[in-house]
Amino acid sequence: MIFVNICYIIMAVGVSKILTFYSWEFALLVNIPQPSINVGLSLGSMGGMCGKFFCSYLIDRFNYNKILSLTFFLTAGCFIVEFMKVYPFSLYEFYLLRIFQGFVAGIIYSTILANLGEFYRDDDYKKLITILTGGLGLAGPFFGFLYIYFSFHTIIYSMFFIPIIGGIAAYFTVRNRPQITGTTRPQKTGNLKKYLLIILREKYLTIFAMSFALSLINSLLILSNINRLFLLYMQIQKIYFPPMLVRFFSVSPLLLGSLSFFLKKTYRNLLYMLISIGVVYGGNLFLENIFLYMIFLTLCYSLHLILIPHVSYLILSRAVENKDYYSYITHAIRSFFSALLAWIFFKNFYFTDLRALSTFCIKVNILTVFFYYLGKYYLNQKKENQHLEK
Repeated sequence: MIFVNICYIIMAVGVSKILTFYSWEFALLVNIPQPSINVGLSLGSMGGMCGKFFCSYLIDRFNYNKILSLTFFLTAGCFIVEFMKVYPFSLYEFYLLRIFQGFVAGIIYSTILANLGEFYRDDDYKKLITILTGGLGLAGPFFGFLYIYFSFHTIIYSMFFIPIIGGIAAYFTVRNRPQITGTTRPQKTGNLKKYLLIILREKYLTIFAMSFALSLINSLLILSNINRLFLLYMQIQKIYFPPMLVRFFSVSPLLLGSLSFFLKKTYRNLLYMLISIGVVYGGNLFLENIFLYMIFLTLCYSLHLILIPHVSYLILSRAVENKDYYSYITHAIRSFFSALLAWIFFKNFYFTDLRALSTFCIKVNILTVFFYYLGKYYLNQKKENQHLEK
């Protein structure tokens, strides 16, 4: 299962990073406007949200390995159509493709979560969940290095083999429920009504999902703007850096920020991260130094790599049963908010310098912290009510 997780992580991160780092090359390849790439990313998140909810219908009727194998192979087909120019699709066909690709990726993600919740316990469960949730951030540096050294076409041709390998590995290695003979039908793992009841009953899931979405949209805004703003800063300050060094600075928040994956996902480390973000931002209001800007943006990128696993552990530690439900319901709601925020921010906000981007990031981080503590308040209330009932 670890190998299947890794294939999904590389695949999921790869699409978003290719469309972010190489948006100009991709726009030329398929002849669509570059701003439409960000719309496609948002629509992919919407498709992912639908796939995460639809996943339970498939789990009720098919084996885990067949679902994962088929969806991995469908993703490989999407890669061929999307990146290898075998079909000259229009702008709206690109949008439909992104929705479908996100839908399939959402099924893969939630099927993996459901499988982990059903077959793995305690330390094994925590280890695999950390790989799945934190690994999405850790895989970023891999594509950051590729961006520095390799061309667009080299990366997309290499990416094609990842879902093929994942599909084969899923079919032969993923654990399934025992086959049931006779007229007895397998117990359903869930339905839309149960999802809605959990969402309405557990308010903190939606609140935490909003916190996740804000921290993730912050990261996406940093990655999509830093290259342009860094080049603009060089022109204003009349500084020259070699092209490869410029590309390194463009991905430095991703490369260096991902090191926080190795920090323990505790409240103390989250608090240290938040304090550091505030201190560096405050200092840079007076100094406006390029290196302080990079440190600040790196810390902002790092935030979600501590916040999301930390909160996921909080949620799962309070869930007595249906841990898989709680986990992928939260991320399905997060996908909805992420898509909505991406649509709003990328359409309506244009940053003219690093200071404007930093100011916007600190505002988003304040909202992230607000929703985190609000969600924690409702989660603690649930714990107190459980104690009173006992």
